[in-house]
Amino acid sequence: MLDALDKQGLAENTLVLFSSDNGGVNKPENANLVQTDAQKAGLKPVGPFRGGKHDVWEGGFRVPYLVRWPGHVPAGTVCDETISIVDTLASVAKITGHALPKASEGAEDSHDVSKAWLGEKYEGSLRPDVIVHSADGVFAIRQGAHKWIEGVPADDVKPAAKKAHGAQYQRMLFDLKNDIAEEKEVSAAHPDAVKELEARLNRYRDGGYSRELPPAGVKPKPAFEPLPPLTNAEPLDLTKYKGWTQRDGAMFGKAGDKGVTLTGPVSLKDGVLEFQLLLGEADRHSLRIHTAGNKQSYRVVLSHANLDIAINPPTKDQETIQLGKQRVKFKSSEWQTLRLTFKGEELTAEFAGVTLMAKHAVLAEEKAQLNFIAFEGEVGVREVKLAK
Repeated sequence: MLDALDKQGLAENTLVLFSSDNGGVNKPENANLVQTDAQKAGLKPVGPFRGGKHDVWEGGFRVPYLVRWPGHVPAGTVCDETISIVDTLASVAKITGHALPKASEGAEDSHDVSKAWLGEKYEGSLRPDVIVHSADGVFAIRQGAHKWIEGVPADDVKPAAKKAHGAQYQRMLFDLKNDIAEEKEVSAAHPDAVKELEARLNRYRDGGYSRELPPAGVKPKPAFEPLPPLTNAEPLDLTKYKGWTQRDGAMFGKAGDKGVTLTGPVSLKDGVLEFQLLLGEADRHSLRIHTAGNKQSYRVVLSHANLDIAINPPTKDQETIQLGKQRVKFKSSEWQTLRLTFKGEELTAEFAGVTLMAKHAVLAEEKAQLNFIAFEGEVGVREVKLAK
């Protein structure tokens, strides 16, 4: 790259940065052929660090950060300051004289570390702490010698990943000054550090930025606006349905991969069907709707990552007709509202700030039976309402 700049006569006046957004691939099965051969020959892509790309361990984040700017950045110097690649934005803004927006509006996590680039003197650390998280959504925060791992994965992590990465799904504290390989968990010896780092991480996350410490007690912004109240709706008594267990004012079904069904009658053509769903750690929930006379059926399926609508094949030799699919993000540990609006051949599904629309002749038929189906875990359903 520098040779190319030299040929254009730009190298002497150009600021060049070289870094990476994650650590190296540390598992031969995830590497390409050249990397695999190199690792078998003794290459250690992440050196002494634990883990690698996608992990919450140091191997997932420790990367070189090289800066070259002749006449400005002292050549051949080394700085041990802990920074993040996101600090590039604030640092370039400082050098070029551009002001950043408020932390709550932009450059939320970027700190000015230009003094380290330019070899200028400064007191203390340029960054009070650094927040990282794994591909599974496990957050960690580093401050000084300590690194606190929260150990909570995102809701949409697949069961296979949970099994493979289980060692990262624990609350842990490490002393990186004396244990760079993260071999010894030390939270019992440093309860105050755990309390401080956990509180700091939550405060940053609730405030939505870490360039500065958000005010205490700030409430996190809702991920999505709740649906407006459903008017002229009447409750549907699920206690008359069969297949699940009643508990705490809701119906719960627990199953393996074959699913378990809560079944009962309904009478609806055009109108709205709404209910609250607790997905929990179950793999998915499927609402299967049968038309009058059980001639055809279709399903609205919710998993931890997707909402989709499909027509079920009437016979085994026919294929499923996919009508629509949409990514969703929500807290599966909390009750969420799913609203289905039927109008002629159209179905509009609203869930967690997402709207999914589908159209098919089958959707215009009289709805005669509802089947709430839980797969691979326990699902809860409550407050089912109909508005015609």
